[in-house]
Parts: sequence; structure tokens; C-alpha cells
Amino acid sequence: MNKMDNTDISGRESPIENRHDPMDERGADGKGLLSSGTVQDLSERKLLDAERNRLLTIIEDATDFISSSDMEGNIKSLNAAGAKMVGLSHGIDCTGLKIEYFHPQWAVRKILGEVIPAVLQHGSWQGECALLHQDGHEIPTSQTVIVHRDDDGTPLYLSTIIRDITELKRAERIADQYHLVIQTSLDGFWVTDTSGRILEANDSICKMYGYSREEIVCLGIPDFEADESPEETAAHTREMMESRHAKFEARHRRKDGTIINVEVNVLYVPELGERFFAFVRDITERKQAIEKLQKSERQLNESQRVAKLGSWDLDLVAPKLEWSDETYQLFDRSPETFNPSFDEFARLVHPEDRETMQTCFNRALASDSFPYHVTVRIINDSGRQWVMEAFGAVQRDIDGKALSIHGTAQDITERRQAEDELVR
Repeated sequence: MNKMDNTDISGRESPIENRHDPMDERGADGKGLLSSGTVQDLSERKLLDAERNRLLTIIEDATDFISSSDMEGNIKSLNAAGAKMVGLSHGIDCTGLKIEYFHPQWAVRKILGEVIPAVLQHGSWQGECALLHQDGHEIPTSQTVIVHRDDDGTPLYLSTIIRDITELKRAERIADQYHLVIQTSLDGFWVTDTSGRILEANDSICKMYGYSREEIVCLGIPDFEADESPEETAAHTREMMESRHAKFEARHRRKDGTIINVEVNVLYVPELGERFFAFVRDITERKQAIEKLQKSERQLNESQRVAKLGSWDLDLVAPKLEWSDETYQLFDRSPETFNPSFDEFARLVHPEDRETMQTCFNRALASDSFPYHVTVRIINDSGRQWVMEAFGAVQRDIDGKALSIHGTAQDITERRQAEDELVR
């Protein structure tokens, strides 16, 4: 037998195997006259061998756990990645080990009671299972099992491909926690695409706008905007795509047509499918409270201006003195250019009244039996002289130590002059 290359009529060379068998037919000189033999084209076998080697290389280089076993559950082959995945030493002979060796007990019961019966019935099975590492910890896996049969349909062996899904499971847990936080958040939350279409919304935001979840995911940001035009909203969206984060206030329209004030904190994440993730908080009541407070302050300031009555607050710990706007007016000062202090205030008190002012102040700090009440003359740096009547209340800690004193200062110059006229 010998191997050689053969050239066919087209000029193509192919390997052949030539076998010769001499026949027992001889001539007069005793030499063989006939022989028989066979010639076999080896091209197909070489291709099959090359394909087999290629597949073995792919299996060995794969990062998944790939193995085969007989129908009794004895391992016949295991690639290097599979051995590494369960903590076995490189090059260890795994043949003869049972399937049970590679799985925790609950997974073994699942394989024997569910997986193999399904494979024998349907030819394959795919689902989640687990491997058992040599150090005892479980590895969550995605597994595919296939049965291989002979021409008569008799099962010969099983093959399996197993993938470690530890990171996927961790990501799923994080996602579950994320969804739990989002769904239980008191703030509204939605996810939108770059066109403003709502893709996801939590219960709070549905309640905030008066829509069901099915309704709200059919809407877009322009459907809620009470002030911006669609073109302005689109321009605002482009700005957020550039900055990737924004926090702003807006006025939105609910399903029933009422307008609410909202604070929006939005994050643009192009890596996650160019999505906007936004927390939306209803600040309508807060805005109304602020507006009410501002109105009260305006009314108070106007009342103080008419009555020539200012307020002040002296922090004895800092120490720091604060004046209302009207108090600045009384002293002919501006809050932009003057920083009040107790020493500066005392300097403006008429020299003949300073001792009276200081005595009243000290008695008030010493005991609540002597509320702060004093009438003194003030000489402003502008030269204007006026009469001030001041009242104050002392705030103390639990030990009775004075912490602060706040009160009022009123210009009673006209009243004092009227009283003097009556006396005369």
C-alpha cells in the first residue's frame, strides 16, 4: 500500500491510497502475471479530519463549559474552560466523573428529573441551572443539553454547553432593586427617548398627572408642557444632550387640564440607548407657600414703612445683628453698603442715652423679669436725629443662658413731639 497524488483529466491533483494484492497466477518463468488492487480518493477523508480538528480546536478554545457524557452520566470529555470554571486543575482527566460531581444537589435533581426526560422527548433542553465550584460556591448558569442518537434512533450520548451568568444575575438583582426604588419613590420618574416620547413611568408620576400607565406611555413631553412650544422643547432637549444633566422648574398640564409646578432633575445617558432618565417632583404647594410668604413679607414691609417700625435680631453667640429693610431706612443705611453690629448701633445712640440703653439691655439678658424696652435718641451719620422706642424678647437655652434677642425699633419722634406740645 502506498499513498500518492493523482492528476485527473482536468489537471486537478488529489491524494489517493493505492492497495495491491498479487494474484496466484504465474507465467512459465514463475513470475506473477496478475495482481489486483484498489485505489481510494483520500480528499474527502482529509477534509473530514481537518473539519474535526477545527471543531475540537473551537471547543477547546471556547470560554463556555462544553462537555459530553454517556447515557449513564459518565463524563467523556470536558474542555479547558469548563475545568477552569469549576476550579479543576489544568489538564486533569475528568473522564469517568459523574455529572453529579459538577452540580449542586438541587441542580442534580433538576437534571435527572426534568432536563434529561425533556431532552429524550424533544431532542434538546435549554434553561437555567447551576455548577458547583470546587470551593463549594454555586455558579448560576445558562445551559443547553442535546441528545445524540444513532441511525436507529437509539440515544448514544449527551452534550452540553454551559455559560456562567453570574454577572447577568448580579445585573438582574441591581435592576430589580432599581425598579423597586423607582416604583416606591414618592417622586415621579420617567424614561424618554430623544424625541420626548415616554418609554417608562412609575406609579407616582402617573398619579401626579392623572393618567394610567397605559395612557402615559403613549404621550410625549410636549403633551405636558404648559409654557414651552414643541420647538422650544426640542431645543431644550438638544441642550440637555450636550450637557448630559439638567435641573430646572417647569409648568406642566395634568390630564384634567390643571397646571402644576414641577422640578425636573434629568440625566441623559447615550450609552443606554440615548435615553433620558428624569425625576419629577410636584412643587406646586411649595411654590404657593413661597408666594404666600413673599406676599406676607411685602405686606409686613409696607406696614413697617407706614408705621416707621423696623425689626431686628441679635445673635449673642455669633455675634451677629440683622435688620429688616425698614430698620435700615430708619438709620438711613443701605443693606448693600452697611453691615450692622451692636457696637455700631450703640455708637449711633445719643451720648446722654447710652447708659440707659446699656442698662436696660443688660437687665433683659440677666432676667426675664425685665423685658427689654427702651426709648433713646438716635443720631444718624446723615445728621438726622430721631427718637427710637425699642422692644425685645430674649431666647435662652435650657440652662437659662441668653442666646439671642429679637425685637422692634420704631421712630416715635412725631409722637414724642406731640406729647411735649401737650405738656407745654
